[in-house]
Amino acid sequence: MTVTKQDLIDGFKALGIQDGDDIFVTSSLSRFGHVEGGTKTVVDALEEVVGCGTIVMPSFNFSIFKKKPIVLDLKNTPSEMGVITEEFRKQTGVKRTTNLFHPLCHKGKLSEMIDKCDMVDTWGNESPYALMERENFKVVLLGTDFYCCPFFHYAEQKNNVPYREPVTYSGLAGGLHVECRRLRRKYGDSDNNKVDDWLPYKRVKIGNAICRSFNVQELMKPLSERLEIDPNYLLSESDLLSPMPTMDTFDMMEGIKELFKEDRGIASQGFDNCFYYINKFIPIRWHTWQPDTKVWTWTTPPVHHLSVFEFTVRGYSDDTILFPIHLDHAGMANDNLSGVVVAIELALRLLRTSDLRHSYKFLFVPETIGTIAFLSNYTKKPLFGIVIDSVGTQGYITVTKSKFTDKLNKYITLATNEFISTEHLKSGNDERVLECSGIPAVQFSRAPFKEYHTTNDTPDIIIKERLEDTVSAVYDFILRIERDFKPVPTYQGVPCLSAYGLWDEEHKIDHEKIYQLLGYGFTVMGIANRTNLSFKFVYDFIRSMEKAGLIKR
Repeated sequence: MTVTKQDLIDGFKALGIQDGDDIFVTSSLSRFGHVEGGTKTVVDALEEVVGCGTIVMPSFNFSIFKKKPIVLDLKNTPSEMGVITEEFRKQTGVKRTTNLFHPLCHKGKLSEMIDKCDMVDTWGNESPYALMERENFKVVLLGTDFYCCPFFHYAEQKNNVPYREPVTYSGLAGGLHVECRRLRRKYGDSDNNKVDDWLPYKRVKIGNAICRSFNVQELMKPLSERLEIDPNYLLSESDLLSPMPTMDTFDMMEGIKELFKEDRGIASQGFDNCFYYINKFIPIRWHTWQPDTKVWTWTTPPVHHLSVFEFTVRGYSDDTILFPIHLDHAGMANDNLSGVVVAIELALRLLRTSDLRHSYKFLFVPETIGTIAFLSNYTKKPLFGIVIDSVGTQGYITVTKSKFTDKLNKYITLATNEFISTEHLKSGNDERVLECSGIPAVQFSRAPFKEYHTTNDTPDIIIKERLEDTVSAVYDFILRIERDFKPVPTYQGVPCLSAYGLWDEEHKIDHEKIYQLLGYGFTVMGIANRTNLSFKFVYDFIRSMEKAGLIKR
């Protein structure tokens, strides 16, 4: 189907847009079909219909968060919110706000008022979104649905929903140092399309695109009323079917005692019952496979459905590190309730960690087949995998190296096993599934232990300090992955550290070891490994050089 400029003008007018209107637009060009003249035709048609009004479009760019420092070039950083928004951004007379995370492009009679808004608090009471609510902008969704409408985030902050929390970023926008606050998801998935049941909006088909329009106040007032009654109103149905988390203080030793009470067979009611305890601390999603379901070359047990519990800590990229932690083995505590409680504590610690580059997906599974079942339905390949197993007793933590790549192994600083060693094959578990699926994985374990697969594997043998040691070891491993980068010197020759306040007589030899390796393509971890210095020591020194302008990323 071919869409002309006149088709667009007629459609926009049918949506109730008229001369002098103030509109906020999200869009998808591909939904229209073939548009004569492409993106410029759409923008021209909007401007012609709105006339002396105001047009605002999102121009978010999430790629800038993959580098430090975060830099938003107001003139050159492209919009990642669709080609129509990018066309609008480049139009003469269009301005762009300086909010790092959610910059808006705008043009028209209210542009000056938008420029005067608070750009620090993305969804705050003095933000452009608050202005658009007060001025009752018309929201126009061109081929997009309610998921693409950022006013839902504005409503979530305004009503202080429990499943989101503020996070602050700093960087450069328009050449100036700025900060911005936005909401980060703590748990759950929003289902914005719930408003379709009650929101009065106009619906018009233009070409192949379903287009909608409504006034901001028509959305905000009834949505706020619903969120006041039920703060979890926007959570997806699957989240609402589950008990909401109490966010109680988690105690790992108490967790082992409580979960040990359940008869945790591979596919059993006892395994399912564990959901309600874990969900008190982290809001897990519950996946099930019916009996006798084919998953790759395996088949799920024939009597009871197979369950997998999932919880994700989201970073600012979709690159995911997977934690398959087996929860089965009835009557056993160290194998592997120790891994389960460490994973819960680790997830809670990651939730409190800001500026995570990666996302972390925790799976509580029946060993082997649970991970296979999940991966058989999971479309995006995880970046890495980390397995935690039998870590609550005496003995050193041993990390089984990936057979697959040194990209993961280089972050290991503890004693190691080879993947195909006899010692590992006696105690390995879900890292085997990951590695055989092409996903590099490591395992943290204190196995073998003398109570392994005996009736003596009870909560009584668990040592609190060993659990805490494991949380710290895995968390430090993750931080090395998160913080590693390739430092590039901005200076020539040997840096004069004293000129920048960085001279340290005590550590001058170690500092020279570090800067002698700069500029040769080594990452921070690579320098640490080559100098036998700790990652933290190397990272802290390189960061001080970066702050002094001697290093760039």
